[in-house]
Amino acid sequence: MNRLTILSLALLSGCATTSSTAFFPLDELRALDDAENRAEVLERALQVAPSKRNDEWRGVVERAAIATMAETEVKDLPSAERALEQSEALPAKFPFLKRSAGWLGKRADLGVKALPYLSQARGERSAWAHRVLEFAKSDAVTPHLAQRLADEVLLKQLIASTAVPLFELALERDGEAACTSASLQKAALEIAADGSVFTTAMEKCWKELAGPMTDAAKKAPTYTEKLKLCAAMKPHAEEPAVKSACAE
Repeated sequence: MNRLTILSLALLSGCATTSSTAFFPLDELRALDDAENRAEVLERALQVAPSKRNDEWRGVVERAAIATMAETEVKDLPSAERALEQSEALPAKFPFLKRSAGWLGKRADLGVKALPYLSQARGERSAWAHRVLEFAKSDAVTPHLAQRLADEVLLKQLIASTAVPLFELALERDGEAACTSASLQKAALEIAADGSVFTTAMEKCWKELAGPMTDAAKKAPTYTEKLKLCAAMKPHAEEPAVKSACAE
């Protein structure tokens, strides 16, 4: 049984103390931290008396949790599944990690490495895409995570329309900054050319999309594709650039 498996089992099982169990001294937890014994820190942390779980205790736990995320290796589907289970077990055991920018940042890095392997598991690709979206939703702290997962995970394997929920989350959390994303703009164009509309992007990012959309309409390889692009730009039909691009 390897170190990651042992640690995962310890996290999932929990280490809650009872009245018949002696508390683990904070000084000894500090010594484990000094020795960089990450697994035992996380195993022993909840054995420290609740009255001693102060800022120092949280710092010790946070350092161990960050190091654990950073040191976790992902090389195949089983290790990816274990890594993601661990990333869920840690904040379940130590809820304050849900507000730790340092820990969440390392968790995000681990997710970018691990989530692609999960597409190999049996099941619909839509279920995998939903898992990626839920991973993004669970972290409201790490900047640009939804956009990163769209670019580095989902769009490596699926078509642009599958990333729309991630792009919408990016627009919600990152605001106008998300509109500058080349992949978001490309997705809006591809969706429009296919006869649909990426409504949220068209509403929030028209300033960034106007040029590429009108240019695509002018250069559309078929009249049918041009009509689809112009239909997507209908709310802006009176703008000179759109009128010019969509002229018969």
